[in-house]
Amino acid sequence: MFLTPVIDTNVFIDVSKGNISPQEWNIAKKAAPKKGWPVSAVTLGELLLGLARSPERNYAQALKPLRLAWDLSRGRVLPDPFIFAMEKVIGGPCGRVTFSPAQMKDWFQIVCISNSREELENRGVTFKRNLYRGKKRATLNLTTIQRMLETRQQRFIEGIIARLDSVHPEWRTTRDRTRTTLPKGVQDQFVIHSDPEQWKIDMALGVLSWVDLEPDVAMARHLSKKIDAVLVLIDSLARQVATSNYKFEERHSDVADILQLYYLVDERFCFVTQEKRLVQLIKDSTQISRVLDFSTFVRQLVEQR
Repeated sequence: MFLTPVIDTNVFIDVSKGNISPQEWNIAKKAAPKKGWPVSAVTLGELLLGLARSPERNYAQALKPLRLAWDLSRGRVLPDPFIFAMEKVIGGPCGRVTFSPAQMKDWFQIVCISNSREELENRGVTFKRNLYRGKKRATLNLTTIQRMLETRQQRFIEGIIARLDSVHPEWRTTRDRTRTTLPKGVQDQFVIHSDPEQWKIDMALGVLSWVDLEPDVAMARHLSKKIDAVLVLIDSLARQVATSNYKFEERHSDVADILQLYYLVDERFCFVTQEKRLVQLIKDSTQISRVLDFSTFVRQLVEQR
């Protein structure tokens, strides 16, 4: 069975910069179905953030990866990965929706039609919302979108900070002085698990409680297997934070990586990335075979012709 790729943000950026050859990209485009491969909500969010953070003079360059993503996806957007994963596992609707795919598709289309930030935010562009409601003229405030998208990243970082504060309130000073965030005697409190499988189940129970579901060990055990790559990455990052001077608060892409891996709950999906570090961090996951670098993905496409 050929897997549907969830394409990482860095792939579209590398294509736009010429770091991925046109030949490889064309192989991927030709292999995509007529309806396209949907872009993940995470990738779209990161590309929109990149556009929002770019100065006006770089607008055209920052827009290129978004247009590449639109071309490959035909405008289709996957749901929020966390919500997607929960609905796949529990088999029904799940609350706490951030942005709907329809809303994100509107943003996607409006941005791709625009040619400057001034046009996007002030003069507006005309876009076709759907087959039945005709054309509509709209503006889009990138600063507002940036603020909304950055909120999730900041919450994740604040969670790590709170955990570090609880085990070693002086961790910032320790990191600056010793180049290790936590002293050796404290590191075990942050990362060591006497029973790794039970730790994964406990983490999954926390995920279920976050969506207001009653604690269910059987469901948590099932969920822990379906999000194994997510949990292995969280554990690997925790070890890196505790045992080095890794400045997690400056690596917002870590949050995106964790969210992208939630899509692997669907066994029809694989994750395609340019980030070799990520592949190394989750090498012990049971889902590692479905995390591919772009060149490997293209080679598999050629072999399956």
